[in-house]
Amino acid sequence: MTVRVISKSDFQENNSEIIEEETPPFLCEVEDTRNNFQCATDTAKCIYGLTKMTFSYIGNFAFYYNNQEKFEIHPQETGDTWSYDESRLPWSNSESSEGLYLFAPGLDAPTRSWGPLIKEIIDKDPEAHCVLPNLVEKGDASIEKVGQPLVDIVRNYLQKFPKKPIHLLGTSRGGQLIAYIEKELESEKMVGRDLFVVCVAGVIYGTKNIDWQSEEGFLNRVAKLKHNEETLEELSWGNEKVRNLVQELQKKQKVWAKNNTKAKHLFVGTVNDELVTYTSSLPFLDGDVTYELLRGETHVSIVSNSSEIILQWFEDKKIVPINL
Repeated sequence: MTVRVISKSDFQENNSEIIEEETPPFLCEVEDTRNNFQCATDTAKCIYGLTKMTFSYIGNFAFYYNNQEKFEIHPQETGDTWSYDESRLPWSNSESSEGLYLFAPGLDAPTRSWGPLIKEIIDKDPEAHCVLPNLVEKGDASIEKVGQPLVDIVRNYLQKFPKKPIHLLGTSRGGQLIAYIEKELESEKMVGRDLFVVCVAGVIYGTKNIDWQSEEGFLNRVAKLKHNEETLEELSWGNEKVRNLVQELQKKQKVWAKNNTKAKHLFVGTVNDELVTYTSSLPFLDGDVTYELLRGETHVSIVSNSSEIILQWFEDKKIVPINL
């Protein structure tokens, strides 16, 4: 299986017979060369992936339980406004820091869904600050309502620690949120900084795997019962808001290049994602971008089981061509 990144002009020239909604521009084109046996094998491997994830969580439970107050924060509502208490931010009483790691979880997901990655990053970068925000309304609100308090967290750090690197990590719905954060960051505050963005199984462009408006099918009915209409619309495939988000993100890369912000992106998806259409996790961006498309991982297991890939990428910080 190979991943080939194409531009909009390439797409229109080479795929004039394909309906745009089926293979949208601004996303990676994926050529799946697996045979039926390989596809079945990858599906079977998902069981191993889920088992591996479970043992990983068990092994890291004590660490998370003993340290969650150090980096987990909760939103607070004042009237119609949501925010995070600045005095609770991990760096509020610190005079120095070597970087910020912000982890955005998925819709209804707990902060511990990042599994062993948190401990590994703390071990490898002990002078940096990690923050795991519980999302406003568990992420079940508009991107702006959930994302703006996260933007304010990053701005708080930028003001206190000029020139220090920023690391934004998001999974599933959190992928949309870190894209929103990057879009909203003021260019003048990022001049000369390192910006690292990691998106795992991000629903950046929505998903076709769940028809959020349908009354048929178990997942569709559960989604419609659990979540508000605005959230469902933002998670629908190729809706206007996510199209604009991807386009604004592409424009932002030109801003970063102009003001010497060293922006690097890692996008990780899985062909066995049962919830997110995997090309949604692979938006096309200019600049230093790495794409990883895994096999044998589910939407649930990929976060924990891609930790080694993420850690290696942080260490290398370079483009790696993908051939799976």
